Amino acid sequence: MDSARWERLETLFHAVAGLSPVDRAAYLSQACAGDAALYAEVEALVRADAERSGAIEQVVAQSAASFVEGQAPLDGTRIGPYRLIREIGRGGMGVVYHAERADDAFRLEVAIKVVPSGFGTADAVRRFQSERQILADFDHPNIARLLDGGTTERGEPFLVMELARGEPIDEYCDRRRCSVRQRVELFRAVCDAVDYAHMNGVIHRDIKPTNVLVGPSGVPKLLDFGIAKLLDPSRMPHTVAKTRTGMLLLTPDYASPEQARGGPITAATDIHGLGALLYRLLTGRPPHQLDRIPPAEMVGFLSKPPAPPSQVVLEPSRRRRHRQEEEVVAPERVAADRGTTPRELAATLAGGLDAIVAKALRAVPQERFATAAELSDALRRWLEGRAGALGGEAALGRAWYRRPAYVAAAAAAIAIAAIVLATVLTS
Repeated sequence: MDSARWERLETLFHAVAGLSPVDRAAYLSQACAGDAALYAEVEALVRADAERSGAIEQVVAQSAASFVEGQAPLDGTRIGPYRLIREIGRGGMGVVYHAERADDAFRLEVAIKVVPSGFGTADAVRRFQSERQILADFDHPNIARLLDGGTTERGEPFLVMELARGEPIDEYCDRRRCSVRQRVELFRAVCDAVDYAHMNGVIHRDIKPTNVLVGPSGVPKLLDFGIAKLLDPSRMPHTVAKTRTGMLLLTPDYASPEQARGGPITAATDIHGLGALLYRLLTGRPPHQLDRIPPAEMVGFLSKPPAPPSQVVLEPSRRRRHRQEEEVVAPERVAADRGTTPRELAATLAGGLDAIVAKALRAVPQERFATAAELSDALRRWLEGRAGALGGEAALGRAWYRRPAYVAAAAAAIAIAAIVLATVLTS
């Protein structure tokens, strides 16, 4: 589906999503103007939205309930040959513990992620068993390796991973007041890790700051392939091909439109995730803040292009870290975390970086960068000061964003005025 048709489909969906079936049919009969395929596509989206509405709240509720039920007794207990020491993280798909070998076979500290009982079905167990072997074969300096896995006595799947010591990549950068250039250089290592995973047939599909830890040595580690998808399902024959109906495996602020729709997950999904992560590193906020958006409206928000990074860094933002209360962050603080001022930061982001981020975050997967390596290469050209990081579009500073009509008109008027002035001066 090309971008023009997708935009038309999206517009019609939002126009009729809240209408009754009778009113919706009347509206679409006129709006689709005899295009039966378009009519059917809109109806399919409305039905899918109705079926999926509330799925995210259900997932979060199930996860939260399992956390409350199983968290306390796990501290200090054993899972297989490992003893859990303390909780070091949690998310919608599990609790992560610092653990160590407890069988005296050899000394080894690891991270163990225990999946909530709400996800511990027979299909989920088979998925973890199949994927753990493939992911254990990974050997990349920027990927935390998966070492082992299994199920607890209560039937909950768990993953044993390399213990990556560090802090989320955005917090690491802010604490050290990394410049935009330093952040881009660090981010390119993450792109390399994602490209390696794709070359080995694995899509991460949950790229976000808390899944990229940076240690004292400054080496980022991509974590948590727990909900990864294989590009070639035949490599894990014992796993179901599709995620269960109604179970959306995503982090809203960093999800792609196709994830929110429950559509096909491809390598382009990770490109979008990388774009969202880069947006956060540059601006201090995700491209779309969806923590207050009803699930039924999520696809619409994610399908709209976010404001250019160079624009949002001049505006106050809200931030919630871990379980702390929400705070308003002034542009001066965001800029100071990057060792500069708001205006200088905006000037640095304008043009090339705006364009690169926007292309990575395109709503239509086919319009994003083809690979993570291609995204990294565009950033390399930007670091080298090459104006053509994305060709003519970036060089002219058009930044790949849709502009309001009045902006386009103003730009046209300026161009015409310049031509007229040049004509007068040379006549």
